[in-house]
Amino acid sequence: MRFKFVMILFSAVILVNVANAQVQVMIPDTTANWNSQILIPVRITDVSAYEIYSYQFELKFDSLILKLVNVSYQNTLTANWAEPVMNTGADGTVIIGGYGTNKLAGRGTLINLRFDVIGNPDQVSNLNLSSFLFNSGNPTATTVNGRVKVVTNLIAVTITTNVLNGTNVLVDGITHLAPFTTYWEKGATHEISAPSPQNAGSNKRYAFQSWSDQGAQTHSVSVTAPTTFTANYKTQFYY
Repeated sequence: MRFKFVMILFSAVILVNVANAQVQVMIPDTTANWNSQILIPVRITDVSAYEIYSYQFELKFDSLILKLVNVSYQNTLTANWAEPVMNTGADGTVIIGGYGTNKLAGRGTLINLRFDVIGNPDQVSNLNLSSFLFNSGNPTATTVNGRVKVVTNLIAVTITTNVLNGTNVLVDGITHLAPFTTYWEKGATHEISAPSPQNAGSNKRYAFQSWSDQGAQTHSVSVTAPTTFTANYKTQFYY
């Protein structure tokens, strides 16, 4: 396969000498409504300890089920970098790269992948990451692939916090970085929880106060329309 792609070269990449430095890159499993458009995050673990100024990777997916529209970097960890480069080959293969002059910091969403869902209900497309490079390969990256299942009549649900800033929420026993958006079947029961306290840095933490639906700290919910559940936290200082 031949791509109209020239590998992005960076003349000012700063590398780190951290033994066995490794960052996990993952795409979450998700469900998508038939004949819709979805935004899927590419997430990374904390990279604050490293001097990362660029990334590049290959993504493969089923082009009969998904059509990659664009790569979004607004409201992500790379929001202050240059716009990502996307070069698409045949059969659902794309190479994506980006760079910046300020080092990458924190954990969360590196970029978002915007897809049109063109497959039929019950079809599944894998989202396979490969050849992932930060800088020229330091730190190294481990990848966790995701998949998209096409369904019908799902409702968009967002579970978040009033403070954000790296806070977490629990959905059906799984920890997610807030805000977390998913899709549920109408009337299906799910459990949401607000971990407390949550560390907010030196001498500061967040303590749970309430949910926007007035439920208990851990409680079951169901939806019949697009809904946002917000966990409200109070900032506490200690010395």
